[in-house]
Amino acid sequence: MNTTEEPVNDIESEVDASDKARAASAAARINIPLNLENWRHLDPAISEALLWFHQHILDEGLNYKDAGKAINYNNTTVYRVLKGTYEGNYQNIVKSINSYKRVVTNRIGIQRGKFARNSISDLIFSGLDYALANNSITLIVGESGQGKTISTTAWRDANNHGRSVLVEIPPIGGAKTLLRALCRGCGHNVNGSQDMQLEALLRSFNSNRILILDEAHRLLPGDTRRDINPVKLEIIRYIHDKTKCGVGLIATQRFDDTLKKLKYQFEQVLGRVGLPVRLYRHIENADVLPILQQYFPKPTATLQNAAFALVNDEAGGRLRTLGKLLEVASKIASASKRGMLEDDFFKSLALRKQAMGEIQHAAK
Repeated sequence: MNTTEEPVNDIESEVDASDKARAASAAARINIPLNLENWRHLDPAISEALLWFHQHILDEGLNYKDAGKAINYNNTTVYRVLKGTYEGNYQNIVKSINSYKRVVTNRIGIQRGKFARNSISDLIFSGLDYALANNSITLIVGESGQGKTISTTAWRDANNHGRSVLVEIPPIGGAKTLLRALCRGCGHNVNGSQDMQLEALLRSFNSNRILILDEAHRLLPGDTRRDINPVKLEIIRYIHDKTKCGVGLIATQRFDDTLKKLKYQFEQVLGRVGLPVRLYRHIENADVLPILQQYFPKPTATLQNAAFALVNDEAGGRLRTLGKLLEVASKIASASKRGMLEDDFFKSLALRKQAMGEIQHAAK
């Protein structure tokens, strides 16, 4: 059965009523739990393509209409493929998925223009590569604004293949909130019981997948008594132990500092960390240059020195602030209907200093 036999607007007559009902609303958010067992009987190349498509849908929040349009199949077929109950030709489905994947990959490359690889991102990439390849936990620790999140997202986009689930740990809440966030990242019911949610998560991971947790320091409790058992961190360790999936913990220095006060978890978690990555506090000029060159192919020494001073000012926001200033400079140039000049960067820098001055003055 191919895409010609299954036009987008045609609902197969043999599909049972429950499938029709589930896929009836084209605008409905796709919320089909990932169960790796559903595709175990398929060729690995096919299951990998389906896994990528499923995770892509979740990451992008696509509905049935968008997902069907992307691969030129109807809503019901999309549902049955993701559910693992499709009885047609998976080879044709995969051809459509791979064709769509090429479009998405090219689009990501264009949208990721503001990301530039440097030694910081290379360290993060190496840590995540290691965790995925060796089914271990990688702890990546660095100050806020050093590019941890944008580098992790870039790695996910470049290495996804459906194997990577990236979740930001919520800033508040306990085990229930964490499980809801993880289930949302895997397409599971976020309103089920905690036992059901945990079992569903175990079905979503195996040794070929990696769970990446941004803001992982939020997994730790506010109470740092040595006898406290951090339940949220224990959930992550349990998922890792049971499924053998890789785990990437992206955190600030607070993670290290707090974990060392918790004797039990220090031993239980850090003992599983195969490759800890601790980013240097000092940012080298060589790490700043690739970012500048996205906007200025040959940045002057004056511009490089100003950017270098900014990212190494502990109150300056590090690389994150540099990126924002460059975006503002780009908007200044666009408003003037001309190419971007170095003066535009210094104008954006002056605006920031003015705003910071006003804030400091108001705070007195």
